[in-house]
Amino acid sequence: MVVQITPKPLLLKRKTNYLVEIRRETPPGGRGMEAATIITEYQNHLKALGYADATVENYRRHLNNFKDYLATEKITDLRKVTKDIIKHFQEEIMADKNTAMETKALKLRPVKRLFEYLTDNNQLLINPTEGFKETCRQNRKMLPVLT
Repeated sequence: MVVQITPKPLLLKRKTNYLVEIRRETPPGGRGMEAATIITEYQNHLKALGYADATVENYRRHLNNFKDYLATEKITDLRKVTKDIIKHFQEEIMADKNTAMETKALKLRPVKRLFEYLTDNNQLLINPTEGFKETCRQNRKMLPVLT
């Protein structure tokens, strides 16, 4: 830990009449960006917003699949996820020929929403999923209308 007196500190701690900068690799409280912890936090956030239990469960399942993919890449900290990692994850999902496009979108959407949540709450500065397009429902076949 490095302690310096500075006019514009990053993390501040009040000590008498001057400010002391404390630099740490993880935020105060020792909480990093471990994927398992953040996924649970995000799941609780969705519940608080009133999302349906089935939606929360689907997001959890697909985010755990993403976490497992990150583990194969030897990444546990979400701050280390790059656009290339997201691109490879997306390519892996899109390569499955036996899965419908809407199902593939359902697997990718929670990952995109998780990183949007992290950037909106200032936990990440850069969203690695920014610019990735979600598949649309244009190619969905319409069911016949009953008369």
